[in-house]
Amino acid sequence: MSIADVRDTAALFRQLELGKYASLSGLVAAVFDYCITVDQEISLMWTSRWSFMKVLFLANRYSPFIDCALGFNISSALFDRIACSTKYKVLSHCAILGFIAAEGILMTRTYALWGCKKSLLVFFVVLSIGTYAPLIVLVERSLRSYVTYTSNPTTQYLTCVPLSAADSALWIPWLLLLIPETAVIALTVLHQYSSPGRSRRVHLFGILYRDGLLAYCTMLGTILLNVIVKVAGSPATSAVVQPCV
Repeated sequence: MSIADVRDTAALFRQLELGKYASLSGLVAAVFDYCITVDQEISLMWTSRWSFMKVLFLANRYSPFIDCALGFNISSALFDRIACSTKYKVLSHCAILGFIAAEGILMTRTYALWGCKKSLLVFFVVLSIGTYAPLIVLVERSLRSYVTYTSNPTTQYLTCVPLSAADSALWIPWLLLLIPETAVIALTVLHQYSSPGRSRRVHLFGILYRDGLLAYCTMLGTILLNVIVKVAGSPATSAVVQPCV
């Protein structure tokens, strides 16, 4: 093995360690958030009747545990091409489910904020179909056609690292997620400025505006970070960081 190969392998190990820490930190953050809010979940959600919103809440609530646990497992497990492919597909699908559930909650909140207007409901349905249908198609196509796995004789005994022959194109699904998110925050801000007097009188509106902006900033930061990692990062980091950031 040449000196260049040794340096490349050492750099890869450092990147793999970064990916492991990112996955583990995401899992720890999810567990911490669950511990400090589980009492509210029990009192408000567990005793309520089953509904569409409850399903969205539970999907949004528990999908991060699967994402981060699988991400950590992928970055730590012994190499097996079949198991690696299966786990990475489950991880990708679960991540998409979590984003769709989170966006569904924000859309429903915005729909209620505007007084449950039917025109807004139609807009959200069309927007969701126009965004998530191509998103799912792109991800499925990438998983079937582009995703391959390392043949490095060293890393195959240490970790499962999905690679991609078209890694630079995989940032497109992340940008698609920004479309409904931007629409939701734009409608929220528009409602605030179109009825300022009512917003000041109703304290709940202030909470909705604040939480909407915080959610948008969080989602925006997550998506942009994933785009940067996917475009500029190495396969070792981009493959395991994205589900948990």
